Amino acid sequence: MKPAAFVRFAFSEVTNPEATGALAASNNRSVPGSEPPRLTFRQRHRLTLDREYEAVYAAKVRKVRGPVAVSALPNTLDAPRLGLSISRRVGLATRRTRAKRVIREAFRILQHELPRWNDVSGAGCYDFVVSLREINRLTELEMPRLFRELAWDAHREWERRRRKAAPVNPPPSGP
Repeated sequence: MKPAAFVRFAFSEVTNPEATGALAASNNRSVPGSEPPRLTFRQRHRLTLDREYEAVYAAKVRKVRGPVAVSALPNTLDAPRLGLSISRRVGLATRRTRAKRVIREAFRILQHELPRWNDVSGAGCYDFVVSLREINRLTELEMPRLFRELAWDAHREWERRRRKAAPVNPPPSGP
């Protein structure tokens, strides 16, 4: 078994104990009903340009737990996007590459559970940049939980900012 296959299976068990049954049902074409959401990580799910990273950092919404930090910025797209920033303090290139794989896998599994915003101006998802400073204290099975918690913390911060920026309704003036 390849290591990536193990990670994929382990994340499924941690995030959704019934995932193995859902995956088995989705592979059985004779089962009627709706298809489960596709768990892919495509180009449209990635932050690729420097200006996209700069915009997320400029928003100054950053939530940190241990060695993991998540910065977030609302977008008007129908899918969340992920950017990675892995410090050299994580280790040699092989360790940094493995850390990126673990983070991407957590995002892939959780992408349909991540927060979405909605207000009078529109709706959408978030752009996330995950920064990792060290990996020795972080296990593969902790990453989905940490990423989900930090993403929801960032969402709550954006909701707080929206409420604060919303104009206060003046009392109606009577004749």
